[in-house]
Amino acid sequence: MKKRLVYITALILAGIINSAVYGQVPYFYAQSGTTMEKLQGRIWGWEFHDGRDLHRSDLLYDLYAETSSIYHEGKKLSASNPFYLSNTIDVQFDDSKVGKTQNGKYLIRKGNGALGSPTIFVDEILTLNDKELKTKYVTHGTVVTYKNLGYSMQYIINKMNTEKLPFEGTKQAKFIEQSGLPISNPTTSNTYSIDNSVVSAKLYKNVQLTEYENVVVNEGKFFRKVQLSNGNYIVVVTFGGIGVSWRTDMLYLVDKNGNVLSSLEGGVTFSGMTVKQYRIMDSGSVFVSQVRPSSSTALRFDLTSFSGYVETLVYGIVDGKFKNMSGSGTSTKTFTKALLSDPNKNVWQY
Repeated sequence: MKKRLVYITALILAGIINSAVYGQVPYFYAQSGTTMEKLQGRIWGWEFHDGRDLHRSDLLYDLYAETSSIYHEGKKLSASNPFYLSNTIDVQFDDSKVGKTQNGKYLIRKGNGALGSPTIFVDEILTLNDKELKTKYVTHGTVVTYKNLGYSMQYIINKMNTEKLPFEGTKQAKFIEQSGLPISNPTTSNTYSIDNSVVSAKLYKNVQLTEYENVVVNEGKFFRKVQLSNGNYIVVVTFGGIGVSWRTDMLYLVDKNGNVLSSLEGGVTFSGMTVKQYRIMDSGSVFVSQVRPSSSTALRFDLTSFSGYVETLVYGIVDGKFKNMSGSGTSTKTFTKALLSDPNKNVWQY
């Protein structure tokens, strides 16, 4: 394992970033069931101890490059190198195979050795499935097992269908299957994880939304994706919770490279009662409507009714971040459990 760490660190310190040459394509062309299909898009994570500290290393594959990342002292260092799949142990790197091979027993990578000289690295794939990637470094025989930590945001935005604006996150807006993504209905357990270093949510215990648990959205529940009108940003909606009765929707502002720039809580449902919902308008503005109880005392979700009003905040995109631009509120009224649970009534209609 230490030899793998030395290899990754050498790549990073040498600054061998070959993605400028080979690029990262905006779409993936791998056929279903191929080795490449199983490799790409996933965050393959490995934790190891170097004798003093615990480290985390990640691998991420697209059709052309393997990106190695190491996390140390709160920093992430990455290096990308061209690779291809092969059924033979190649002794020289064949550039013509980069981006062309879909299957193979061996991962063939080009990079720099510890002294900065060009070299070739070969790993044998021992295991590759939805849960783990186990490889053996052919030169030294070192075996490393990587766990599937989730899908990268880059992979998700490339695979998801784009919704038309305006888009309303209504109670009737269903979670949908999308070609190329391993996702399913939120009421089933056959789901996959998102990269949990990026995506999380709060699961609330009171109507005021002040008491909560922080949880990782670790079941791969991607809801929808919209392209904002200026063309520079994408909004990906995810949710965490249990089924459809305990749920928090999160909106993530993402650039075209899959970098998460900002996040915004858009919806909250607990015990079937919805107290917060969002709408994304043609202009790219996001309207978030929330029930605000009049009482400052924490109200549990087992209540029958309470007095309060609906506040709607309008968010715009400023310098790549969600920013509250304005807000308004309705007159005070009585909210009942039946109203909050009505599938045909949305928060902005209460």
